[in-house]
Amino acid sequence: MLNLRIKQILKRVNRSRYHRRHRLVASRVLRSIEKDRGPLSPSIKNEARDYAQEVLGWNGYAPWLYVYSAVAGRFKEGWIPDDYYGAVVVPRVKGQYGRVSSLNCLGEKLFDGAVFPDLLHAVNGAFIRPFDGRVLRPDRLRTYLFNGRDRVVFKADSSNQGKGLVFFDEQGFSEHMLCQAGNGVIQAVVPQHSFFRQFVERSTATLRITTVMNDDGGVSARAAYLRFGQGRDTHVMSASHIRVAVDLDSGELADVGYTPDWRLIEAHPDSGAHFKGCGLPGYERAVDMVTRAHSSYPYVRAIGWDVVIDESSEPKVIEWNGFHNDIKFSEATQGPCFAGLGWNALGKTARDYA
Repeated sequence: MLNLRIKQILKRVNRSRYHRRHRLVASRVLRSIEKDRGPLSPSIKNEARDYAQEVLGWNGYAPWLYVYSAVAGRFKEGWIPDDYYGAVVVPRVKGQYGRVSSLNCLGEKLFDGAVFPDLLHAVNGAFIRPFDGRVLRPDRLRTYLFNGRDRVVFKADSSNQGKGLVFFDEQGFSEHMLCQAGNGVIQAVVPQHSFFRQFVERSTATLRITTVMNDDGGVSARAAYLRFGQGRDTHVMSASHIRVAVDLDSGELADVGYTPDWRLIEAHPDSGAHFKGCGLPGYERAVDMVTRAHSSYPYVRAIGWDVVIDESSEPKVIEWNGFHNDIKFSEATQGPCFAGLGWNALGKTARDYA
């Protein structure tokens, strides 16, 4: 009984920390948005708070609804707050099956029809070729990885937000360093389509697509946005990325993008290239690929896909997130993205809220 009591106390403490962290982040984002657009009206705040209490089951879920409302200029029924998503929705529609996405080497095995640029899987001290299962000795790695390639990237398991990535060229490559890096995937660096280089040259832009499986097993894309690096970034990182919503039907970029602190911009800050009127190459292929791939792993109901479009307009999946994939940007700019799924009713029985 004592151990059970301790576990219950720890669970409440962790839950409290989780919501407090979200509340602090949402409040900081809201202040940043209000600097550009003025304060959110009390009437909209009241709508959001009432919805959080009456529909989601706890008014403590209101802070992200304030952010969404500040971006959209009004409150919308059906929104899912990011902390509610993580605390209530994810355990119910993904659970432990979603955590598999932290093991980068399994993506290529799980998703039929998805194209991953995987070259080598580093798992438990072995280096395994994904297409035939052959194990390579460490002294063969350099020859294999740089056969016709200038650069490769190592991505550690459980890495996120652009962290845990190491780029290697042949000159700087170290077999010892790779052996010490732990479990992860080594991928080819995909040369991106020239369309994306008009915005930024140094880093590769990624298309984030969120797919959802409904109760009948049908899979659809519910949100999409483009992520750019900036400055000296070698790849897209959450701390510095530029995000631009993508029209789900046409694949066109929105007129405006957002900085990491949610300020509105009309052009990439490095190049000055404007977003308005730009249609993404390979967009329909990318959506088709990830929706079909999701159908081959129906054990999680929502997946966030990071896709690169190559020089031939072909999509490559560089990462998938089957656990707490980010939804707040999509909800704010395109949402409600998950209407009709009944997820906003789960809070009444989840017993998560304090």
